Formats: sequence, structure tokens, C-alpha cells
Amino acid sequence: MTRYLTTTLILFAVCFAAGIGTLIVTSLPNYRGFLIGWVLATLANLGLVVAVGYALFSKRFDKGARTHAQLLVAFIVGLIGTASWASWVLAAWEEYQAQQTLPIINIAGLPSLPCTVIVVVILATAACRARKR
Repeated sequence: MTRYLTTTLILFAVCFAAGIGTLIVTSLPNYRGFLIGWVLATLANLGLVVAVGYALFSKRFDKGARTHAQLLVAFIVGLIGTASWASWVLAAWEEYQAQQTLPIINIAGLPSLPCTVIVVVILATAACRARKR
């Protein structure tokens, strides 16, 4: 399970960095860069949630009760975070359609980064705990 969680974290970091990097250094015309960046960040978070769900509901991994509880919390918080990232995609899509910056107040997008950080910390903790066993 340690190798699976570590690989998941590395793939997430690469995809998430690509998404956020696209947002930071975007030079694509017509607001496509923001749309592409938010979509990549959302897909990275969705992949993280799918990997956590697979580890949680799979009979393949031998998990202790504490690790199972950690994965369940990471799955629920990850779902909330993915929905939050998706709200940023919706805001970027509206700007892309309008071809201008809109005054969008995205309150649903506020928990996106804290939820992602919580899921990554929980997965790193679960991977370290599984390595000790």
C-alpha cells in the first residue's frame, strides 16, 4: 500500500503543478490558459480522490482501523475539494465565453486549496504508517 500511495502522491503533484503552473505563467490568448489550468488542477484532484477511493474500498490492501478511518476522511474531504475546484472551472468557463474578466465572487471555491492540502497530508501520513507496519 505504501508504494501505491506514494505513486499517487507523486502523480498528483506533477498534474497539480502543471495546472497551477499554467495559471501562473499563462500566455494563451482568449482566456484559454486560465480554463486549461483550472481543468488540470481539477482533474489532478479528481484523480487523487479516485485513488483514495480505490485504496479505501479495495480488498487488496491490508489496512488497520486507523488507516481505514484516515482514508475515509481523505475521501470525503477530497470530494468536497474536487467540487470546489470544479467551481473554479465553471468561473473560468464563464470568463472564456465572455472573453473578458468578469467580477465573479466564487465562495464555493474557497475550500479548494485547504481541502487538497488536508488530503495530501492524510495520504502522506497513511503511507508512512503503512511503511512502519
